[in-house]
Amino acid sequence: MRKNTVIVGVVILAVGIIMTGVGWVVLTHSLTNTLASSTGQEGSAVYAGQNGDFYSNLLTASPGSDIIVSSNSSNVHPYLIPSRDLPLINSGNIENYSIAASTTQGNDFGYSGLNGTYYVVTFGTSSPNIAYIVVSHFNSLVTAFILLGLGVLLVVAGIIVAIIGAVRKPKNSFKGSNFMP
Repeated sequence: MRKNTVIVGVVILAVGIIMTGVGWVVLTHSLTNTLASSTGQEGSAVYAGQNGDFYSNLLTASPGSDIIVSSNSSNVHPYLIPSRDLPLINSGNIENYSIAASTTQGNDFGYSGLNGTYYVVTFGTSSPNIAYIVVSHFNSLVTAFILLGLGVLLVVAGIIVAIIGAVRKPKNSFKGSNFMP
């Protein structure tokens, strides 16, 4: 048995197990957040506020997410407002609190690189016809699969190296000496 080879195999095995565990946690967390954020993160429901405003469901954007808002009328301008600012807005100051759209095309507004909670808010005399969606990015899923893949490879490699170290015979230390058994 080659003690050093077995030790190296066990270390590789341990690193592989840790990496696989971290990958599994990241994957589970990513899938849970993705599934949780996809329910209720798109829609067209609006609610009447106190100041003649209409607001959407609470939208939660994970780091780097995008929100897309679409209006069926050119008379309705939807604003994206951080949730903490909702009680402060009115038709006269909404532009002070709104997030500037990254892209605009017709009645579609895109907001990029967001993190936090937001409402889509409009002002008018009747309920607007708007739609909104949060688009999450899957960087954490890619990271999770890389960690899982490398972890599994290291676990297999660690087992193989440890087995090789355990079954290998030691070198003949008497080679070249005048010792005769």
